[in-house]
Amino acid sequence: MKWDCVTETEITFRRSHSEYELRETTKTGRQGIRLETITSRTKEALELARRFTSFKGWVFSHNKQGSHYDNKLLNRTWKRACQEVGLKIGLYEGVRHSLGCQMMEEGKSIDFVQDIYKHTSSKTTRRYAHRDRSQIANALENRGQVVQFEKVKNEN
Repeated sequence: MKWDCVTETEITFRRSHSEYELRETTKTGRQGIRLETITSRTKEALELARRFTSFKGWVFSHNKQGSHYDNKLLNRTWKRACQEVGLKIGLYEGVRHSLGCQMMEEGKSIDFVQDIYKHTSSKTTRRYAHRDRSQIANALENRGQVVQFEKVKNEN
């Protein structure tokens, strides 16, 4: 992401990478361009990023020369971290899965999560957003008595 995509209130996602080549379009072209409102956490991260030297306008850099993060660097870092904890999941899927699960556990609807992901089908969203099985069991356990059962006296 470059600084020309950031305003006081929102970020415009309109670029993508192919290896080391920056494209002035998203993977899906014009339809993939989107605006996102800057949250308080995003604002904090951007304020921190402004303190560091930027290389060719990049928001986040990973070394003193101000080089931007690219897919190879991020994937290498992610892979190393996954190996350390014994997980086998790709960066993209891991981040999306984590976000979807967190939203679902907070009680957000599947439609809400689908909107965040910009999916056209809730089927796609369900691949990333799962409910914690213990949360489901807890919800069922705490339902109370749905049907009142009474002992029937034997009239014989």
